[in-house]
Amino acid sequence: MKITTGHFNIFDILKFVAEHPLMPKRNVGEWKTYASLVSKIVHNVPDNQPGWYLWGRFNEIGWWETIYLGKAGSQKTSSLQQRLKDELSKERVAFWATVYGREVATKMSHKLYDGKYVLNVQRSLRKSNTHFIVWLACSEISEAEVNKEENALIYFYRPANNARRKKYPNRSDFTEQIYRAFEEEIDKIKTS
Repeated sequence: MKITTGHFNIFDILKFVAEHPLMPKRNVGEWKTYASLVSKIVHNVPDNQPGWYLWGRFNEIGWWETIYLGKAGSQKTSSLQQRLKDELSKERVAFWATVYGREVATKMSHKLYDGKYVLNVQRSLRKSNTHFIVWLACSEISEAEVNKEENALIYFYRPANNARRKKYPNRSDFTEQIYRAFEEEIDKIKTS
């Protein structure tokens, strides 16, 4: 199995938010501009491979904090690139909350969607204050393996916003490979 890693920051998204205080919605406001920005940011993420990704930031003393750990399957509609593109688009309330505050972003979202999707808004808000997304793509891996390794990675990284946690998940040599690859990519952020 071949592992590929990478990362990107979301500072261009935060800059966009700072310049566009009104959150866009499909066909409302600056949606096309926002969607184009998201596509540009995820351009280098593999669009035909499954994998995992970490939303996170560095804390006050420089340690990596994982805010959320996600996975992407191997179908075309669930590739790593597509999954990240979808999350950056659908969970954009997190970015408006980072810049303007949770209460303002929540009110904006409720107004845009007539009070619908309240649970989605709460989930998205948990991703506020993210600065980087680190991803890992893996060729030739089954859906079952993606799920199994996700449990082990959640145990390792203890993301603040993953509700599902399995106690003492099975780990393999492959789990260790994934963990080391993620750690090397996180180190690249600080040393590049």
